[in-house]
Formats: sequence, C-alpha cells, structure tokens
Amino acid sequence: MLVNFKVWENLFLEISKIINAQVEIKKNPSFGNDTEFISGQISLHYNNGLIKFIQGANKVDYENCSPSFLNLEYSYSISYNLNITLNERDFFDELFSANRISIGNKDFDKKFSIGTNDTK
Repeated sequence: MLVNFKVWENLFLEISKIINAQVEIKKNPSFGNDTEFISGQISLHYNNGLIKFIQGANKVDYENCSPSFLNLEYSYSISYNLNITLNERDFFDELFSANRISIGNKDFDKKFSIGTNDTK
C-alpha cells in the first residue's frame, strides 16, 4: 500500500503531540538502490515503563512510501530489566523466535509474536 510520505510523517508528529510523547523520524542507509528506508518511532514514558510505537516505511519515490507493520514495544523498569515486545509476525519471526511466548489462542499466536529477553 502506498501513502503520501508527508501524510505518514505528519501522523507520527500529530500523535506524539496529542499524547505528549517524543517522536523520532530517521533515514536509514539504502542498500545500493534508490529506495530509502525511513523509521518512525513514538516514545511515551508511562509509570515505570516506556511504550514505543515503531513503524518503518520504504520511500519509493519523492512523494510516496510503503509503510510496514506497526510494532508496539513496552519496557517496564524492574530489578532485572524485563522487556516484552508485541509484533505482527513476519518471515524473520520464523528464524529468530527463541524467546517467543505463546498465549494458547491459535489465531492470535499465528498472527502475532510476543517476545521477551527473559530466558526463564
């Protein structure tokens, strides 16, 4: 799906203003082709944790981009630094799913990946 890049960028800026959060939009190096990869991140400190909304987009031309899945990360500060992430599953989840949590709902587990840095 193609969207206007400025519209995509402005959504991140407007949402961050509404919820009083930090926003970061950065260009990442391309891999030798004309496509630019842009990442947008909204960070919101909540209680003892940090909520991040992260989305990448491939800028296919001067005006348009193709956004990827919207990822949600929540890090909660506790004594042993536990991080939990919730992402829509993709190809890389099949390769790197060592610390993946299954909740037992087949439809949810097939569509989403819950990960953690806790190896217990």
